[in-house]
Amino acid sequence: MVSKGRVFTVWALGLFFFAVFGFRPVLGQTQDDAWSAAVKDAIAWVRANTPYTELTSPRFWVSLSPDDMAAKVLDRNVTAYYVCSETALYYRTDFNVRNLFGASILIHELVHHGQCITRRARNSCAWEQESYAIQAKFLRSYKARQDAANAERLERVAVEVERTANQACDQMRTR
Repeated sequence: MVSKGRVFTVWALGLFFFAVFGFRPVLGQTQDDAWSAAVKDAIAWVRANTPYTELTSPRFWVSLSPDDMAAKVLDRNVTAYYVCSETALYYRTDFNVRNLFGASILIHELVHHGQCITRRARNSCAWEQESYAIQAKFLRSYKARQDAANAERLERVAVEVERTANQACDQMRTR
């Protein structure tokens, strides 16, 4: 299981990115408009930067309270979760896709959707490794646009995301 300190570090870095980087709504945008714009941008990025060039939107987008999400996946730290059999993406009501780290989580889940609709081999560990690697690639795609200090922080988050893939696989093997 991921240590609470590591989860807090990733969360804190996500907040930092909200203050410094893109994915901010245009003034006057509603939450739904901002969500729709972020989803559209994320799908376009996945199509352009992954093997999932024909990606479409998941059939269902389901917003859950943090308690309902915890009940669904048995983990309070899960922000979003894709269910292949339902072609549904579940996300917490407090999930913020308007910051860089939140957008990277959306990318991760959309990669799962791409894996599902292309019917790639359903190896959970391989799926997670690919999704985390693409999430890290997304984060790194912003690295060149930053000054040295912010680029270094962004690289640390990308490395942490990659480590999380290995931890997720280890957890799957022990279940």
